[in-house]
Amino acid sequence: MKCTKIIISVFLLVLISCKEQSKKQTSVIQNKILKETNNSTNSDSLSRKVVYNFYKWYINDVYLKRIEGYDYAPYKKYGANKYGLDIEAYESKLEEISFFSNSFKLYLIDINKKCNQEMLKEYWDSNPNDEGGSFNIPSCQFRWNYRWFGSQEGENNKFTILDNFSKENNTYKYLVQTFMYGEPFTKYEVIVVKENGLFKINSINSK
Repeated sequence: MKCTKIIISVFLLVLISCKEQSKKQTSVIQNKILKETNNSTNSDSLSRKVVYNFYKWYINDVYLKRIEGYDYAPYKKYGANKYGLDIEAYESKLEEISFFSNSFKLYLIDINKKCNQEMLKEYWDSNPNDEGGSFNIPSCQFRWNYRWFGSQEGENNKFTILDNFSKENNTYKYLVQTFMYGEPFTKYEVIVVKENGLFKINSINSK
């Protein structure tokens, strides 16, 4: 009988201990969820998340798949020996990018329109794309110099948003580090603003 009481006492102690441990684990999980929830509603976190989500989408679904039409307008034949850019097609592509502010989209459309105007003044022996798309028109140089990601980075999808960032009111400045052969390569400065209550990318420039 005495032995039975001892066994029951030990069992109760183990049971109480397990319940306490379970409560502690539950508390840790709840605190983690609460912290993540607070972070998800924090402006710093939300603005950073826009940058992360854009690069994750762009690198994996556009850059690595070699899908064209997002970075700049495709070439278009307007007549005999007359080539320019398909601005309407480009505007349609930009509308698919929910990460960009309206002002950024307007800027991108504007520089493509200026390039298009100068291209239409030229006499073209062949489709510019057949020559690798390279030609000497100053207002079109962004087509080779301006990047959101890639050029020499090769077939990789590695990037990181550096911890140091600056902000002024609802304008954030982030640095995105890309890599080549596992080593740090180009940095991109990404400006994020608040537009109609949502954080949007307002510019991207290599550093």
